[in-house]
Amino acid sequence: MTIESDMDSSCRRLLQSSGAALGAAWLSLQWPTILAAAQHAQQMATAPEKRLLFLSPEEARDLEAIAAQVVARAPAAGTSRAGILYFIDHVHASLRQDAGLEFRSGLERFSSELARRRPGAGRFADLAASDQAEYLRSQSSSPFVENLRALALLGLFSLPASAGERERGGWSVAGLAGGRA
Repeated sequence: MTIESDMDSSCRRLLQSSGAALGAAWLSLQWPTILAAAQHAQQMATAPEKRLLFLSPEEARDLEAIAAQVVARAPAAGTSRAGILYFIDHVHASLRQDAGLEFRSGLERFSSELARRRPGAGRFADLAASDQAEYLRSQSSSPFVENLRALALLGLFSLPASAGERERGGWSVAGLAGGRA
């Protein structure tokens, strides 16, 4: 190994650990709001009358189908039980209001691209699960899908005792019985 490759490796490790530290700092600062979103998700997932704060009903249907595909081992019922849709909805109505328009725009681009590739296919939620998975794979590196993946996982694991983990949905998706590694 040369000194230059050692320096490159050291710089890379420094950047990686700095990114992880910044992410952890952001998460700790935002935890009360994330917890509130998780509690809202739990309430809405079990409420007889569901209420969306940010998303339209059509956007919510697509988002729930996308979240079920993103959290690959969770059937739509699993993401619904975990309240991921309501977690993401609450996050954009509170914590990330500034990013809400960008998120909605990303969903619109996602849907427009689907319409371009599959004329007459309708909405993402109306596709067969295998067609959803195929289309989502083609979009997996888009900023919208990456953001949605992060939010879905955060929602799934945000409140282990209840909201994101109602009925231990997240732990079973992760293949960990009873929430234990």
